Amino acid sequence: MICDPFKPSTAIIDFRKRFTRLFQPGRQVTASAFADAIAGLNTCVEMAREYEDEMMVLESMLLLNQPRVVYGADFVSEAVSPTPPPALRLVVSNRGERA
Repeated sequence: MICDPFKPSTAIIDFRKRFTRLFQPGRQVTASAFADAIAGLNTCVEMAREYEDEMMVLESMLLLNQPRVVYGADFVSEAVSPTPPPALRLVVSNRGERA
C-alpha cells in the first residue's frame, strides 16, 4: 500500500516515530528538539483539521440532497400524497371457492 504523505495518519505515524526516538528513557532533550516535537504535533493537528474539512466538503458533494420523486406529480416540487398500496383481497371463483 502506498503511503500518502498528505493524510493525517501518515503525519501521526511519522510524529510517533520521531517522538519515541527523541524521548527515550535517560536521554536529555534540548529545547530545540522539544520545540521540534511540539511543532510536529501542531502540524498533525492542523493536517487532521484540514483533512476533516475536505472530507466534509467531499461528502456533501457526493451525497447531494436530491428531491424525492413522487410519481403522478406534474412537477417534483408539487406536493402530492403518495397513493396507498392496494388492499389485499381474497380471490374466489364464481362458486365462492378459493381460487
